[in-house]
Amino acid sequence: MTAQYEHAELKGSSAVSRSTSQPRRGLRRLEAAHYVGISPSTFDRWVEDGALPEPIRRGGVVLWDLRKLDVAFDALSGDAEDANPWDRVLTRQ
Repeated sequence: MTAQYEHAELKGSSAVSRSTSQPRRGLRRLEAAHYVGISPSTFDRWVEDGALPEPIRRGGVVLWDLRKLDVAFDALSGDAEDANPWDRVLTRQ
């Protein structure tokens, strides 16, 4: 096997392993939108509206916390474990 082929194989495998087999808590914008199941433009609107969390920004890197996305999405769907059932009653007034 040539060094060039080995390098290409390693390069391809590292990209696959990073995206599919290594669990990551921080997601970039496109990954976060895909994770939630919406387009990037809709994702941006939902973040701006406060329906989804703001990203973590550090050293030019912008990441969304996977756990915070889960909590926000649960709240949107009404499945939040810590949701107060009285909130729905009170908002009907």
